[in-house]
Amino acid sequence: MCWERDSFDPAEVLNRAVCWEHASFDPAQDVERAGCGDQGFTDLAAGCGDQGSTDLAINKDGLAGCGYQGSTNLAINKDGLAECGDQGSTDFADQLESNQYLQKKQLEKGKYDESEQADQRTDQETISRISERIASIYPIGSLIDHSQTNTGITYHSGSEKEDQDIQIKALLEEHQHPAVIPIGGRLTHFIDAWKLIGADALVTRGIKTFWINTQAPQILERNMTNSVKIRSKDSQLALGKLIEKELQEDIIEEVPRNQLKWINPCFAIPKSDPGKWRKIMDCSLLNKFLFATHFIMEDVSNLRSILQPKDWMIKIDLESAFHHIQVDKELRPFLGFSFNQKYFLYKAMCFGIKHAPLVFHKTLRPVIKFIREVVKVRIISYCDDIIFLHQDLEELKKKKLQIINILTNFGWKISVKKSVLEPARVVEFLGWKIDSELDQLSMTDQRQKKMIRMLGQWRRI
Repeated sequence: MCWERDSFDPAEVLNRAVCWEHASFDPAQDVERAGCGDQGFTDLAAGCGDQGSTDLAINKDGLAGCGYQGSTNLAINKDGLAECGDQGSTDFADQLESNQYLQKKQLEKGKYDESEQADQRTDQETISRISERIASIYPIGSLIDHSQTNTGITYHSGSEKEDQDIQIKALLEEHQHPAVIPIGGRLTHFIDAWKLIGADALVTRGIKTFWINTQAPQILERNMTNSVKIRSKDSQLALGKLIEKELQEDIIEEVPRNQLKWINPCFAIPKSDPGKWRKIMDCSLLNKFLFATHFIMEDVSNLRSILQPKDWMIKIDLESAFHHIQVDKELRPFLGFSFNQKYFLYKAMCFGIKHAPLVFHKTLRPVIKFIREVVKVRIISYCDDIIFLHQDLEELKKKKLQIINILTNFGWKISVKKSVLEPARVVEFLGWKIDSELDQLSMTDQRQKKMIRMLGQWRRI
């Protein structure tokens, strides 16, 4: 028996599933099911969008919230209002998980005891020990020995700002060249730093599978097909270049077809920037066989609660953030795709898979917590976008160097182009213009246009 894709639900008919038709499914046309549609609408639910352009969820009362990831992007409480976690807490990472997922966690509790304890182990002794190594303003190589790197940088006595600029440039360049350490699974190369805060288990484990049933992998493997859709010439050309780049950065690898257990549709879509393309792997069918997991993240609502008048701010964007995390070897065969009769699989975590936002959040969280406690700065982190706030301009300039030093020591690669490293009182963050001089938040022009378009779509429904 075969099911059409629209009616097939493996969670309900898992034991009866034999095959289904998805050769006719066009994720580029059916963006809602592809999980990679209008990035301003359900960006993290898709898990494959431009995180910097994510729009907040809108609940039934028209209020902005901080949505469930991978679901409907709405976190509704009993009063019908969108929830954003404990506003007074320094960590808004409390998870709201489905009953199914809780049952799954109980079955594998032994495997996760170590990682859950790792989240709690940043005590004063650990902070004191690691801060002695990370508080230095010298480049990363002088703190943690990586034999692959030696820039031979010499610092010159000049003004304080000149010295800082030189040091920041060194920090951003020394470990960020692809020839030194590639993006794919990059954090594993910095495991010594993660051990210092007791979070190395998060890095070594990476992203694993949480099947809805023990039969799920076999069902996927039996029904593996390679549906190829005709795309435009420009799209195919762009996809080829993006694949080549991911090969160079050790994000994917080419493999024989018999090493794959599932093939996901893959294509390229244009970005808002002219001439820029984004690679999309549609994991919507694979995601049906994985447990749904919901959690709450920090967002602009949390930023509003900690913003003080006349705050100075810097913003850091992590480059290819998800790709820093490795994929468990048991999951890799299910993250396959094909292009030009060649087959590939992801070695590093990709956008689109259901658990990616949660895994990324849990991995970055101990580093953010450490920065809060050591550097003494207010922080809001939303996936790969992180904003830092402080009342004193000169203090923030000094702390900026510490922050960059810590992030690079833990292996995170910073996107200088998308970051705002010079302290300012007006910064754009998650589609909002943050103005501490006027003590107000307002939509950016781009966000306003998206909201108007969305309202027009809702009006027609």
